[in-house]
Amino acid sequence: MQLVIIIDENVKLKQNTAMLPKKFAIVARTLIIVLSLFLQHSVDAQNTKSNQNNSGFIENMNNSFINFKDSVSGNFSNFQEQQQQAFDDFKKQIQKKWGSGNFAYSDSVNWVEYYEDNNVRSTVNFKEGNANIELLIESDEEIDNKDIEEDVGEAIKEMALTKGKKIDFDVEEEGQNELSEKPILENQLITKEGEKVSEDNIDQFTKEIVSKKEIKQTKVKGTDGKSRTMVSISIPLAPDYLKVRAEKLLPIVTKYSKQYGIEPELILSVIHVESYFNPKAISHANAIGLMQLVPSSGGMDSYNYVFNKNTEPSIKFLYDSDNNINLGTAYLRILMTRYFGDVVNSDSKRYCVVSSYNTGVGNVCRTVSGNTIVHHTVNKINALTPSKTYRFLSQNLKYKEARNYIVKVNDKYLMYKNWLVMDNNF
Repeated sequence: MQLVIIIDENVKLKQNTAMLPKKFAIVARTLIIVLSLFLQHSVDAQNTKSNQNNSGFIENMNNSFINFKDSVSGNFSNFQEQQQQAFDDFKKQIQKKWGSGNFAYSDSVNWVEYYEDNNVRSTVNFKEGNANIELLIESDEEIDNKDIEEDVGEAIKEMALTKGKKIDFDVEEEGQNELSEKPILENQLITKEGEKVSEDNIDQFTKEIVSKKEIKQTKVKGTDGKSRTMVSISIPLAPDYLKVRAEKLLPIVTKYSKQYGIEPELILSVIHVESYFNPKAISHANAIGLMQLVPSSGGMDSYNYVFNKNTEPSIKFLYDSDNNINLGTAYLRILMTRYFGDVVNSDSKRYCVVSSYNTGVGNVCRTVSGNTIVHHTVNKINALTPSKTYRFLSQNLKYKEARNYIVKVNDKYLMYKNWLVMDNNF
């Protein structure tokens, strides 16, 4: 007999008790059940992005699990503490100059970089399609408009040509800190003649921007008590910037699509909705990179699946586009085969996988069958048509974010499916 327990969302404990004497089998099964009550932890912590309000009991059990995990993974815990301390120190450095309410850092759609001893900042919003350059001028420096224009021009060049940094602050970790092999905004800025910006025409581009865009000046006060002038300018990205970003990732997407048997259009649609192709994306729930993997849950599961090591991938690892798409696609494969492999219709299976990627297998099962027993859910899904499965999930999943998520991903899935066919990209 094999005992299968879903601890929370996607976590399952399996214990083969058939070969044990009866009394030991009972003890083994009891231990598993007790352990399941203790491990109130989501394998699929993508669902932490759903802003759920946990009860005090669940919160206490989660804290207990964290304490338990830390006790057996002290080295990683120490690294996390060091990294958090490094980030806090970095934040203080920024606020010292920019002010306590003026700290900016990358999030799920914004890519933020600091330059020139943290006196220059660029922010690119990949959802809205615009970039913003900001510079600080010390209060004791004379403000000369010509000098400002030159400084703004240099900052635009820096942003246009930078390959970015995976980590903005110093932290002890091996590995290359470059975010990309090529400029992040390659072919995503255009001149007024419609030409893509490159090193050959970057000077022309910066002159155009500085001459026609408004340069704003604002007073800011740092936590060091000094007032400074913040100079800023906004720049639009090229109209086709998202397609350019998708095309840049297509070779990686194709590689892992073939390796894991996951449609490339599904991978692209998840990336689009999760991060808008922001390679430095990080959410409030610590979901990281293009496919927004949480290191301690979905990231760990997929890392174990790919490398056979029960290890939490680091931020730097997940900020690498190849690594992120590898693990993200592997996670889709886990959902597709381990949980919903018996769903007969491929579209219905995809709807279940997409929903689970966002809100967790447990939430999907509870919505469909009222419990977390996966085969109950699979049986009910198989009794529905694909269109009814889509409608049911998009209307009945508990959290609004999850209901919207399946709609958004499905829309992008159809868009990329058409694009890959029409442009002969796959």
